[in-house]
Amino acid sequence: MKDKIPLDRPGSLDSEPGSDTYLVDQVLEARDKSDHDANRPVDVAEELNTMRAEIDKITESIGLLAGSAKTLVSETPTILEQELRSLVQRKPLTALIGTVALSFGLALRLIGPSNRRSY
Repeated sequence: MKDKIPLDRPGSLDSEPGSDTYLVDQVLEARDKSDHDANRPVDVAEELNTMRAEIDKITESIGLLAGSAKTLVSETPTILEQELRSLVQRKPLTALIGTVALSFGLALRLIGPSNRRSY
């Protein structure tokens, strides 16, 4: 099967640098580099400064998300009102039936259980 693989193609097995196990060699090299990095001394002040910078970025992102959520929550009633108005204008009979069904369900929920219970 090795005879059928074109050697001039960059992705072929024989054109890979190192050996036939090019990916294994890459993983082993990456592991050796990480082992070398793990042996170097750690500067605690530098690590703390890096963590503080990351915390500041996270805090800023949370602030932006909270602002977006506040805007969305404040605009939601207006959006729902506009959607409801357009639904009533487009399909008045459907809106009427939906209103009657919701009213009936709410009335049963509020009034119904007290009449059904017998002690």
